[in-house]
Amino acid sequence: MKATLTSIMCGDLEMADDVVPDPTDVEFLVQFWVSDADEARTGSDVGQDMFSLLVITPKALKRLVRRDGPQSGRHMLIIDRWDWEDVQRVVREHVASVDGADWDELATKLGRWAKWEFEDYVEPPAIDDPATAALLEQVFGPRAASTGDRTPAPPDEGRR
Repeated sequence: MKATLTSIMCGDLEMADDVVPDPTDVEFLVQFWVSDADEARTGSDVGQDMFSLLVITPKALKRLVRRDGPQSGRHMLIIDRWDWEDVQRVVREHVASVDGADWDELATKLGRWAKWEFEDYVEPPAIDDPATAALLEQVFGPRAASTGDRTPAPPDEGRR
């Protein structure tokens, strides 16, 4: 399985062609969405996962270290100077270079380079204890006891 970049954005900029005051001193969060390349090619309903990178220059990194102490460098893309087109190219090429036997393997590999939205996600445990299930049903409604869903129940779902 191969990945493909489906979308990329830098929320720190209004427009991709915004001029930054000093291109050698930037610290921007770049978010991008990735999907299965085969699904994207066939035009089927493509699921996407989000990844993010802190794109930072040495000057900004030095300031970050002074302010917050040592940094691991994980989930960072360190660049000499800001160039939005170049950042997009690097992300696109890296995403295209990653493969895996299935989506979890592929996304885990990408997650070593960029922060994956599902990194460290753990499924909520099943509710096996009848007393706990009864309490959840009382507080959150009937679906909480069977699914573990802690979303408040709509008013018509019979809170007691």
